[in-house]
Amino acid sequence: MAVTNGATARNIQINLAEILSRAQGEQTGLAEQPRGGRGAVYHGTLLRDANEPAALKVEHLTLSSRDTLSVDLRSRGGFVAMLTK
Repeated sequence: MAVTNGATARNIQINLAEILSRAQGEQTGLAEQPRGGRGAVYHGTLLRDANEPAALKVEHLTLSSRDTLSVDLRSRGGFVAMLTK
């Protein structure tokens, strides 16, 4: 997923359950909600705005389909996440 930001810095919350259920529904024609437990596990590579305008912060982490990402966006910044099972 990718996000670009306008002139005003902001924080956004990305609910992975909503994003992933939509993606699953587009692939199968059915939207499934995770049931019980922690949800599906994904390996994530996140590219976030860093302190310097032309720099990126790269994160590698394990995420659940039940997680919510908090993303601070700089003015004219952005965010990219690649999730794989």
